Amino acid sequence: MHTCDTGAVPARRILVQGHRGARGVRPENTLEAFAYAVAAGADAIELDMVVTRDNAIVISHDPVDDSGAGLPSLDDVFELLAPAAIELNLEAKPFADAGHFVRLVLGHIAAHDMASRVMVSSSDFRILDAMHARAPEIRRGALYESVPDETPPVHFVAPHYTLVSAESVRAAHNAGMLVIPWTVNDPDDWTRMVDAGVDAIIADDPAALIAWLSDRGLR
Repeated sequence: MHTCDTGAVPARRILVQGHRGARGVRPENTLEAFAYAVAAGADAIELDMVVTRDNAIVISHDPVDDSGAGLPSLDDVFELLAPAAIELNLEAKPFADAGHFVRLVLGHIAAHDMASRVMVSSSDFRILDAMHARAPEIRRGALYESVPDETPPVHFVAPHYTLVSAESVRAAHNAGMLVIPWTVNDPDDWTRMVDAGVDAIIADDPAALIAWLSDRGLR
């Protein structure tokens, strides 16, 4: 497993990422959901990016065959969130031309001066390889629901929460990577993630997770 040196593992404050904004309480991947996550106090917003036929980056979990009319663009998201003290976990959905996808995304990131506030995650490791080659300063995360034999050079891993154990978290930390599991919505599973030592949790209702963590002194 390739790794990137990220320095010391954060303290026991658990960071919260709103899944597709806050899909448990607002329409997913919408500006409304992103604004809700900001107001709730989330540390980051996780969202899905796809490329349209006319080379626009729009926010959608599913492929978009047309021009993406009616969907928020990546520019829309950056403009909405520019004043907010929040980071973005940009999940790049699989795309045939990984290099082209990465060039488009980097253009939008540069135009809005968002490089320090974004991380790019993907289950398509070709995209992570392309991002590493073109912009190694952008934080990258390997997303998976079964443990891969190998990952590209990444700063964090984003496993499905059922794969998380204290041993797997310790191994990732020893390799210099953070652990950000998805999508964790049950308090019993939040307890298990905290006990395993994860660094952040992706949840459908960031406000509920923040309240739960605050009650336990983890915020």
